Amino acid sequence: MPVEGTRGVLDAPAIAIASLTDNGLIQDSWRDSWLTVKQEESLRGILSGMPMPGQPRHATEPLATKFLPMTSGVLEQTVISVFCAAAKVEPKTSYRLISGAEFSKYYHRKRSGQQIDMVVVDRALWANGDSESPAIEGATILAIEAKFAADVAKIDNCLRHEGYSNQIVCYPAGCANDALVHPVVKFVWLGLSKKSEPSWPPTSAVTESWIQRQKDKGVSQQTLDEYRRTLGNQQGVTEQGVWNLAVWDDLYRAVELNLVDEGIDREIIAAVLRAMGCRVEPARD
Repeated sequence: MPVEGTRGVLDAPAIAIASLTDNGLIQDSWRDSWLTVKQEESLRGILSGMPMPGQPRHATEPLATKFLPMTSGVLEQTVISVFCAAAKVEPKTSYRLISGAEFSKYYHRKRSGQQIDMVVVDRALWANGDSESPAIEGATILAIEAKFAADVAKIDNCLRHEGYSNQIVCYPAGCANDALVHPVVKFVWLGLSKKSEPSWPPTSAVTESWIQRQKDKGVSQQTLDEYRRTLGNQQGVTEQGVWNLAVWDDLYRAVELNLVDEGIDREIIAAVLRAMGCRVEPARD
């Protein structure tokens, strides 16, 4: 579904990363954003609207979730405001969006091989890369997991939940990083919409029907018992309202509206939306 106001700009002139830094939309230090060489090549092609053969025209989920923590200025504050609204947290201009990888770099007590996608921290309290031991208490506001249509990842090596578990259960329990624990930190699940509303549980989460399908495949009783424990844990998380739901389409609309209000060129807005994974349709005669 096209985002209102961006129709007709897919074939815009090439937008370079410098165009975004010059407009204060991404950080000058964007190269520190954990992009692989291949992802950087893809991002450049997506921004230009002229990707190389075999490269995507719009960001995939992994690239979009790495692009968001690169943002700066009004773009970063818009993204943070959408996440804060989902979690019913009052946004502050001192809030900063960083990647889960950056958070884990400073806070080393990581408990499993998984890490959440993004974290909102308070710049006023968080050491900005100049300390090996940045402030944690009171500085960490939100933890965000972002999904397009990818499966909810399983976690087999959790030290807290025996056997099989997944991101829905483990992340807010602090299993991936014990500095990110509900309710001290609020959790946001950024996903696709279903009839204009966030859908829960997400696609591929553990359900009764999913467990039955595994049983039909001949999965062992021990493993089925682990799945049922995870289902019970998921239901407990849901009943507690641990995950606050946000929708990509709402994020795209907010970004577009705020960048238009700031007088940002439509071509740059369209490039930003592509880098966030938005599939904008071209105008039709």
